[in-house]
Amino acid sequence: MNNNETKRLQNQAIELLELIEDVSEDYCDNNLVSGEQFYVMMKALVDCKLKEFPLDFEHLEEDIYEDEDDNEDWTNNIDPNHFIEGD
Repeated sequence: MNNNETKRLQNQAIELLELIEDVSEDYCDNNLVSGEQFYVMMKALVDCKLKEFPLDFEHLEEDIYEDEDDNEDWTNNIDPNHFIEGD
């Protein structure tokens, strides 16, 4: 994976995280569900959904993490203030 692809995936992951956090907040507020309950349900649903795809998870993880030693953890570049509520 080249640097442009990595950057694009990082930006998409951040956008997806922001969307999930917005949905989580709305769902929890409207349904009196805790954030922990929401994310436990999401994990269960994601696990079920992933079983529908013919993925070789071992190979996929190798692809994702093969250059781990050569690459900086991109999550270190996320500004934590970006996720403060009310901004």
